[in-house]
Amino acid sequence: MALRSFCNIGLLALFLFSLLLPFSSHAAIYSGNFYGDDHGTWAMSLDSQGQGKIYIWSSLEDEGECGVVQRDEDGQVYGSLGNGCTISGFIDFSGNFSGLWECISLEASGTLSGHQSPDEALQNFSGNFSGNFWGDDHGSLNFWIGVNGVLSGNVVTDDNESYPLSGLVTGEGRVFACTHDGASLYGTISNSGSAMGDWYDPTEDDEGSFNAQRMGASWRRMGGSVKSEFGAPICAMVLANGQYQFSELATGKYDFSENGVPLDENGRITVFAFADGFAPFKQTITPEEAENFEITMYPAAQNTPEIHLTIVEEGPGSVTGWVHISGQVTTEDGTPICAMVLANGQYQFSDSASGAYDFSGSGVPLDANGEITIFAFADGFKPFKLQYRVTGY
Repeated sequence: MALRSFCNIGLLALFLFSLLLPFSSHAAIYSGNFYGDDHGTWAMSLDSQGQGKIYIWSSLEDEGECGVVQRDEDGQVYGSLGNGCTISGFIDFSGNFSGLWECISLEASGTLSGHQSPDEALQNFSGNFSGNFWGDDHGSLNFWIGVNGVLSGNVVTDDNESYPLSGLVTGEGRVFACTHDGASLYGTISNSGSAMGDWYDPTEDDEGSFNAQRMGASWRRMGGSVKSEFGAPICAMVLANGQYQFSELATGKYDFSENGVPLDENGRITVFAFADGFAPFKQTITPEEAENFEITMYPAAQNTPEIHLTIVEEGPGSVTGWVHISGQVTTEDGTPICAMVLANGQYQFSDSASGAYDFSGSGVPLDANGEITIFAFADGFKPFKLQYRVTGY
């Protein structure tokens, strides 16, 4: 009996604690339906600080509205739309939302209900999209959907007027977005990356339809740590299907969860890791493995070949304080290498046939000392690093 009482107290404490969890536990996308004097669908995003945006689409009026929301320390959510309507509700510890909506000026009200979108579902709709819209106005639209379901992009009319676009996608593949002047769109995205739906602009009372197609693969979250064979953390350059970052020196952790990494044509991720004194790491993994992928690196063999890299100053870049550089990456005997060249945060891959690289256009930014730290990483070779001082600085 005493043990049972203790367990009951423990469960109660766990329940109460879950209601007091910080904002980060509710940083997600929520969606559902609303009913009453109007009906339709809605979605909202909340960040780790409890701030976010809400989007609604009326099935009755076939038009949308956008607004802002905020969650307080007690789990209550309050929001307002561009047309003056308000919403209020509560998110429970299971991620379910229930609340009310009211439009005083329209003498209308009703209820909302919904739930949190699973993180793994949101990733299915990630990537770059490009398409067109038509109806009372015409033009093109391009947008990016991150692995967290957040959408950003722009709309360009045939009159060459450009409008920033922001929104989200839900776990069911429903997409909501608005421009800064209140135009809205609502539609659906398939797992294959085809998007279609309707748009509405209240300022002109214009409406129409749109479609878009994902350009390339979907993206996935990825994270883990880089350690030696004895478990010591390593600061390494982790490269995953073209995306890169350096793991933390103290912990060896790396985290691509914010933007994710793209899948290749086979739905896989090829991971490289490069660190001074260690043999290059390479492995192709599945999206499921990427969620928590541990990289183990081993000391480089004495005969591991080295990279040879040349630098040529081509002149100033198009941005003040930046420099246009080019060069070639080869083996020590002059054979061209396809390598990742990283120069003060800018990167590209050298040409496999010639080994050439060229940071044209804006160029490469100089550090406070007028220098460029340039790295080169290639499978099977020791990492290359050079501190280069630009002429005239």
